[in-house]
Amino acid sequence: LPSAPALPENVGPVPFVMPGAAEPAINFLAYEIVPTDTDLNLGLLTYWRVESFLPEDLTAFVHLLDQKGQIVAQHDGLDAVPGTLQPGDIIVQFHTLPVKESGGPLTLQTGLYRLSDGRRLPPAGQASDVLVLKSDVFMGEE
Repeated sequence: LPSAPALPENVGPVPFVMPGAAEPAINFLAYEIVPTDTDLNLGLLTYWRVESFLPEDLTAFVHLLDQKGQIVAQHDGLDAVPGTLQPGDIIVQFHTLPVKESGGPLTLQTGLYRLSDGRRLPPAGQASDVLVLKSDVFMGEE
């Protein structure tokens, strides 16, 4: 096996920094849209690399937004226990976003937040507290 898996060439690294910290807690590396059992489900793999201590209640979110900025599908969750992760660990998270209607374009975005207070960790260098991955997602169309 290779010493490091090949990752999709898409975004990162984009650092996410805990409030009051100088160094990133985690970096977003990449994403990959994957086939699902239906045209109206969006399957998404996100790739993250742990850089330092993560709070126990850290979780990820993924949203699909319509042209008005309204959420049409979302998934929240992190299938790893953040407090047990060590610097250098890679998290590959699978998200399924059920979309009720086809069409688009939709915007795909991700981010991190703490469950205890809902406070988001802003991605460094971004104008908002989300990371826009793709702004031209079309569902249910060939």
